[in-house]
Amino acid sequence: MSEEQILERLKHIERRLAAIEERGSASPQRTTRGVARTRRRAASDPQVVDLKVDAADLREFVELKAPRTHQEKYAVLAHFLESKGIRRVGVDEICTAYLLLPKQTPPKAIEKPPKVMEQVFRDCHKWFDAPDDEGRRGLTHVGRTHVQFDLPRGKK
Repeated sequence: MSEEQILERLKHIERRLAAIEERGSASPQRTTRGVARTRRRAASDPQVVDLKVDAADLREFVELKAPRTHQEKYAVLAHFLESKGIRRVGVDEICTAYLLLPKQTPPKAIEKPPKVMEQVFRDCHKWFDAPDDEGRRGLTHVGRTHVQFDLPRGKK
């Protein structure tokens, strides 16, 4: 290596160290097409909350709608909670609603909450609006319409 290459390499290392000290992280900030992406917070464990709803009514509604996927289950649970006055739901409310249901009502309709609960919200972004400061989301008209008219599948 020439002396000029070594000096250039040292300058690069100094800039990198300064950036690490400024950010407090050794990994470079990721970018998408030149726009810096924000890092996601680590998901916290869902907490059981008091929903003040009748578990039997919830089970009956889920049996009536017969959701197949976690996305449909989220929408059905959010629609039910919305009808009971809980307009915006988060991971805590959805997890608590899952726990109010028996293991299989009807068979394979509800098993257990997904491992990455926040990801399901991101996967069904058309059915839920953007999260507020507390991470709660409301059902959009598209999600509400899907639950009201498209479930259960095959119903005409």
